[in-house]
Amino acid sequence: MQRRAGHDLTLLAICPIVRAEHFSSTDKVPILMAELDEAQTLIYAYLDEALQQFNLGSTSDSGHLTTIAYYYRLRGIEAYLRRMDESAFVSDLSKAAQARLHYLRACVAGHVRDGDYTTALKNFAYFDALAAHDWTSATELAQSCAGQWNQETQYEEDFLWVEFLQAALAAPESEARLLDRFREVAQADNPFLACCTALHTRAAEALPAALNTIADIRQANFAAKRDPPDLPVLVLATEPYIDVQALAVCRLAQRRGMPAPVGIRSVPDTLLEMPEGLHRLPAPDSWRIF
Repeated sequence: MQRRAGHDLTLLAICPIVRAEHFSSTDKVPILMAELDEAQTLIYAYLDEALQQFNLGSTSDSGHLTTIAYYYRLRGIEAYLRRMDESAFVSDLSKAAQARLHYLRACVAGHVRDGDYTTALKNFAYFDALAAHDWTSATELAQSCAGQWNQETQYEEDFLWVEFLQAALAAPESEARLLDRFREVAQADNPFLACCTALHTRAAEALPAALNTIADIRQANFAAKRDPPDLPVLVLATEPYIDVQALAVCRLAQRRGMPAPVGIRSVPDTLLEMPEGLHRLPAPDSWRIF
């Protein structure tokens, strides 16, 4: 699909956060704990059911493992919002990457039909792996979905945004070519393009502004989805308050020797400053066990 006006990546939107002392000073609105309690119940129930179905071999849905991976992300965010549990956050986001990799490997082996779920735009768990400092999983995820784009259903500028971020880790030699194409299909003031350009040129001063412009877009998207509710509570009580994708971009910047971007909305300071290796990654295949 070709370029269009606007840019709506709603699912990865940004909203303000919980305890001000742990987050950026730009985040003001407290989370609703009753909403978080309801979300926790749903996340746990849905993840448990999805894992049981998978372990019993009772599902052939091509999106099932991608859904399991997403539930792990939500559970990790919920644990951090509730009790500032960095270890649970890292573990569950790494498990999200494990589940996604299991699916992609099964596609390569011909065990499942891939549909649209092998595309870069469905590769949410790549950002989970980056946020968790799980570089091995992140690299394989980026390589597995490189160049995967459904031109009939997905906008090219959306694809190029994720494709560039994958290349930033796994194929940096492709960055210049991808940026050239991104400039052709996106408007000059596109903040996603600005973010990629800042990473490519290591322009540390430009990256926070680009990320916070994206934050404003995503905050507006989630606000629109909240009243009236147009997303389930397990998403509305978690995703708006911690932006895994923005944290992942910060990880990529730090890996390039750039200073950690500061003042990024919905990126907790404690997670941004969390040293690599501080929390142990889960054992291989532990995603199968609730």
